[in-house]
Amino acid sequence: MALLFFLSAAVVTVWGTWDGSLPPSNEAVIAETAREIVTTGDVSTMHFDAAAVYDTPPLAPWLMSFFYRLFGANEFTARFPFVLLSILTFLALFNAGRSASLDWDITVEARPSDAGVGQGGYGHWGTLSTAVGFMSAIVLAASPLFGKFTPHITLGLPFAFCTAVALLGWLFLPLRRSGLFLWGAGVAGCILSSGAGALLVIAGALLAGLVDGARRSLWRKPGFVLATLVGVMVGGLWFFPAVAADGRGFFESALWAPVSRIFRPSAETPSHTLDAFKNVWLRNLPWSIPAAAAIVRIMFLAGRRRRDPLVDGVDGALVVFAAVLFFPLSLAGAGTLSDFLPVLPFFAIVSAREVARWLRRPGKDLARRVWTLNHVMTALICLFM
Repeated sequence: MALLFFLSAAVVTVWGTWDGSLPPSNEAVIAETAREIVTTGDVSTMHFDAAAVYDTPPLAPWLMSFFYRLFGANEFTARFPFVLLSILTFLALFNAGRSASLDWDITVEARPSDAGVGQGGYGHWGTLSTAVGFMSAIVLAASPLFGKFTPHITLGLPFAFCTAVALLGWLFLPLRRSGLFLWGAGVAGCILSSGAGALLVIAGALLAGLVDGARRSLWRKPGFVLATLVGVMVGGLWFFPAVAADGRGFFESALWAPVSRIFRPSAETPSHTLDAFKNVWLRNLPWSIPAAAAIVRIMFLAGRRRRDPLVDGVDGALVVFAAVLFFPLSLAGAGTLSDFLPVLPFFAIVSAREVARWLRRPGKDLARRVWTLNHVMTALICLFM
């Protein structure tokens, strides 16, 4: 079923990317920037119409120029890297959702005959944590906001992918040392895909650690601090020279947004924030409903949280992490809705975990219920294909 889901998601995402010319918008601008990397051979400075530009993060143009060299510059080749990033984001979310829910395999008593544990060939595929991880990938794939931008050229999608990688590394820790590499690579990728927006990811991990007791001590571990510094240094090889060459200052340079918006919000900030809530909520129905229910439960049902074996600090940590990203992005109004794509990985995991709680019934196997829902949603995705 997992193979069927990823194949279906790939077909749904890639379908139609070879039809039609690029619209006269940011898509065409980024595509031309990538084409000029091929023609000029300069990968350190972005160019548009032969003029140097410093407000375009390089990760998306770099990926596009790589495929241009392989298959030529055309509409399909321009969009294909974003199809790959979408599928890889689903894979990262599958592993991140599973890592966030590993404790559930211990706290929930499941009958081996029902859950599939111990049956030949099933392995961890019969566990509740894997079922929730798989649902997280399905929720992201079925989110209308994510689906609107995945087959298109946008700077938000590389940022979302790198945020998902950083989140996966953060959730792997402190038990799996590979989390250090994923975290550092995610931080570097966030800088290369969004500029100073990567600082929001680092701040989100810091504040989320105050909520999640299992990861509260990460910032006191030399390995985690070193991985963060290495990620900043790798991304900084492009970022700091670009900021110096731009010369527009902290508040005027697009490379410092959205961090600069925190310190100098506009008069329209309240209306921009309200519009961001409305758009993100409406464009993610029905999955925004369980996410909102989870936020309400985390904020107002503290007593129930202490008594519930399926609730732990990771829920609150994911909400805090997402909020640290969302509010700066919405302070002065994002350029496009694609700017909010990095928030969706957190949104998907929280929604999947909340749906799993809704499926709980006395005397029933929760893992089997979640897998049954996953079968239904995978079948729907195949029908959409």
